[in-house]
Amino acid sequence: SHHSSPKSGDYDKARALYRRVIDRYRQDVTLQDEFFEFLVLTLRKAELKEFADDYLQFKVEKGHLDQLKRIYRQIRTLLPDFVPASGEVRYLIAQEFAAFGEYAMTVHLINGMHREHNDLPLLIKAYSLLEEALEGLNKQDLVESCRAFLKQLKSKAGTEFSLSPDAETSEQKPVF
Repeated sequence: SHHSSPKSGDYDKARALYRRVIDRYRQDVTLQDEFFEFLVLTLRKAELKEFADDYLQFKVEKGHLDQLKRIYRQIRTLLPDFVPASGEVRYLIAQEFAAFGEYAMTVHLINGMHREHNDLPLLIKAYSLLEEALEGLNKQDLVESCRAFLKQLKSKAGTEFSLSPDAETSEQKPVF
């Protein structure tokens, strides 16, 4: 029998089949992990771009927070500009990097988040983390502007979530 190397047509067929299996077994961790590794190893940028957000969300739901840093790094080898679509996922990955003192990655993830997300409690958590990261990086000037921005977010949150009409004039207590 004649053994030829698999043609790209077979390869695409295999991928389509794998994709269907993934969709059917959405909760199968091993399968999701293998599909991710497969996309990274075979340098499938377009498919990875499609899959990355779902995969990260899936890992968060499964509580695999300790894997987020590695996964995010792997995604960025193929998609350097990638930032998770979910603000919550973005924050959780940033938090993992901060926990290990990898503050530059934290800054990269949180920076500009308020332009894409308007969930105030999340933004307050995220920018408090950014403040910590900037302090860790010794960027005092940026710490100050981050603090000012946080203060803005918190007073906004205070007026939005407060039932008392005089919330604007009453002193906002800092969260930390």
